[in-house]
Amino acid sequence: MLIIIPDYNAGFATLAAGRDVIQVSAVTADLIIDAFLPALEQAAREQAMMKLAGSYRSLDLNSSIELSIDAGKPGLGVKSFISNGTDIIGVLTLGLIGIDLVDSDIRLYLTGLNAQVNSAASKASYRAVFGELTSMGTGIVSQAWNNATWLNFDSTMYNEIGVDEFVFTFDVDGNATSVSPRAWGTELYRQG
Repeated sequence: MLIIIPDYNAGFATLAAGRDVIQVSAVTADLIIDAFLPALEQAAREQAMMKLAGSYRSLDLNSSIELSIDAGKPGLGVKSFISNGTDIIGVLTLGLIGIDLVDSDIRLYLTGLNAQVNSAASKASYRAVFGELTSMGTGIVSQAWNNATWLNFDSTMYNEIGVDEFVFTFDVDGNATSVSPRAWGTELYRQG
């Protein structure tokens, strides 16, 4: 059995012979995953903390974003997001631009879209997922449909760009130097 975990650039193989080969391989694979996946997740959190988390600020506007790594939660947490003096999380929580958050949990996830800018810089696209959205209906299908946040990418636009699109710029060592919340048309530079 070959197990590949592309999110962590990891994988392994199990080999078995004799009776009940499929069950032995499956149980062995489960044991290996149970033993190593928490370590891979912890290593990914530590790497993201070092390379992505922190404060980003505009050079000329009252705009900033604070990104964190939360234990037990995937992706990057958006702790605060100010655009030209406006609290964007507050605006989203009030549902003023078409997204009505129940809570203020916004997380950024890597899309896998990357580009090499030059020999010293690269870019990677991330998408925001907006916690639990309120439901527009009372039935099982309408509630499931409205809470399936993965269906909502690019559904709310500002300046003709999805409000969930963020692009990070990285230096040659893979450390984030800036992030651009594209819909707001600004570049926020990493502090410290």
